Parts: sequence; C-alpha cells; structure tokens
Amino acid sequence: MQGLGTAAILCLAVAYVLRFVLEPGAAAPVIDIGPLFQDGVSSSSRKAVGEKLLQAAAVHGLVRVVGHGVNGKAVLDAGHRYFQLPEASRPSSRNVTTGFQRGFIPLAGESGLAEVLEVKEGFSYGHAWPGEELPPGHNALEGLNAWPPQADLPGWREDMESYYEDSVRVAKSVVASISLAIGEEAAHGSATALEQLCAGGETISQMRLFNYFPASHAPPELAPGKPRMGSSPHTDWHLVTVILRDVHSRLQYKPAGVNQSWSDVSGDRDGQELLLVFGDYLAAYAGGKLHSPVHRVLLPEDNTSLSFVLFFYPRYEARMPVQDVGRGVSQTSGERYNTLLDQVDQSALDRPFGEYLQAKWRKVLGNGAA
Repeated sequence: MQGLGTAAILCLAVAYVLRFVLEPGAAAPVIDIGPLFQDGVSSSSRKAVGEKLLQAAAVHGLVRVVGHGVNGKAVLDAGHRYFQLPEASRPSSRNVTTGFQRGFIPLAGESGLAEVLEVKEGFSYGHAWPGEELPPGHNALEGLNAWPPQADLPGWREDMESYYEDSVRVAKSVVASISLAIGEEAAHGSATALEQLCAGGETISQMRLFNYFPASHAPPELAPGKPRMGSSPHTDWHLVTVILRDVHSRLQYKPAGVNQSWSDVSGDRDGQELLLVFGDYLAAYAGGKLHSPVHRVLLPEDNTSLSFVLFFYPRYEARMPVQDVGRGVSQTSGERYNTLLDQVDQSALDRPFGEYLQAKWRKVLGNGAA
C-alpha cells in the first residue's frame, strides 16, 4: 500500500465493503463462460475458463455464470405458465421402485430428508426420445416425458425441450473445461476421460421446475411438527447442477472449510445468470480439487419462487471414482444432510452409478408427504 494516500486507501476500503459485504450474494463469484461456445475455441482457452471455474469451486463449490447464451427470462416466463394450469392438466409418471419421476410433482410430494416438509410443487422431464420410443435395452432411468396437453400450453413442450438441450450444452462444456483444468488431455481432438464418462449422461439426467411457496401455503395438518423448507440440506450427487432462478430465490450454501455458516446466493432479477453447483461425483473425480457444497433452499417470504434445475449425471454405467465421497460432511458436522453416500449401503458402490442413483431417488420419492 506504499505510495497510496489516505483518501485512496479509504476509497479502496469502501469499494471492498460495497462489493463483498453489502452486495447480496457477492460471495458467489461471477464468471463469463462465453469463450467455451465460440467457434473454433482453442483447448488453451477452454482450459483457462476451466481454471477460473476450478478456483471458484475450490472455495465455494458453486459459481454464477454469464455468457451462456440462454434467454433466462423467457424460460422463467414459460415455467410460470405451467403452474397456472389446473392439476387435471398436469399428468405424472412416477415409479418409486425404480426411482423414476416425470411430469407433475405435487405439493410436498418428495423430500431429501424424511424429517423435513418441502413446501413446493414441481415438474420433471428429461431427454426427448425420437418418435416417443425408447431404445431396446434402455435402463430404468430412461423414460418418456409426461407433458401437459398441447392444447393447454401450445408450444410449451418445444420450449422446454430446447432449454433442456441448452442446459446440457452448458453442463458438458463446463465439465469439459474443468477436465482440462485438472490436467486431463484430449489428444488429437478426442474427448478427455471425464468427457467420455459424460457421454450418454444426458439420457438419464433430468430437469426439474420447482415452484416454492411461502410456509403458510402448507396447511398445519400436513405433516404437523415438521420444519418447513424449500429443499432440505444436501449435496448434489452428480457432476454439476445448472440452475436458473428468479429474484425471490433463497438458496444458501456452506463454503469449503470446517464449521462454516450458511451463505446466501441472491436471486437473479433479470434471468441473465445461471448458477452452477458442483456435485459429489465431480469433487471425487477431481481428487478434492473442488468443493461439493451442502446447500438448501429456504421458503420465500411472500411471493412464490420459481427455479429450473438440471441434474447432470455421468452415464448410467459409470463407476464411483472413490469409496468415501460425500459421507464425511455429515459425520464431521454432526448435522444430517442428504449426500452421495448417506442413506445408502456402502456395498452399492460395487454397482453402476445409475443403479446407485436409483436407490437415492427411491429415498427421496418415499420421503414425500403427498
């Protein structure tokens, strides 16, 4: 600071306070990932973006991104149209035995933790299969979507399928850039080892729309005595979650480190940002170079709050990268979270990731109050 006058130092201090203390959600960094989508982008440019993401993920485990090319406001507007439909126009396909869910998710229909009532409704969908036909030998997490009648929401299905493709594009590009940042190489234009694990993951990944209500929306007789939340504390089990949120979102997370407090990530007023939350699988694969954060969603205070959430998985047959990913966070903190290995027997690690994932989803679907 030598050579700086008192006034200059004071200005820097004020700027710091405004940026990192007073600005809501400032702790979660903002990174431009636009270079990943440029024609002819070089491997070094992709790696440079990946290094920025990795640096942020090592501390926070999540990052807000711009330059993704998604019209978030239009997508959020379309999401609101769905939740204005009568429930009779919201079909659902649900199989608790296999952990498969598509279509409408009723109020309090699921929960990450059995002791928490999640006051939200939702809609789940995934990969669009050509001709509405599943391939021979498909796995239990591959299935057909359950769309509302076309007459009730003209063009809505096409908009949702387009956004799914956009989100998968973002997820794959981000994961590929991180694979370069952790030292993997793509020889002669081929995919890195991590990219190869992602190939086919889009057919079992899923997009979820969540419409969060104020706590008063749930009648007292529904699961009396249970605390009300939007999403109970958990880590994400997979590679990366791509979230589009409105301004009323109340997502909180715990940065890397022992005994961390909850940090807020403010909602997005104009739909220009996507929030990336890195998952247990990617953290394990990267050898602990990034943080998979425990996070939760508090209920909005007055208005409803809408989010689109893509869970991006490795392919069904992928194996777990290590034996102890995700379990320690609950054991060391004394708090109960839904992490990759919690609530499922350790022997499940001998099976493909997709089978393990089914066991996790069976728990979530079985915890619902509806």
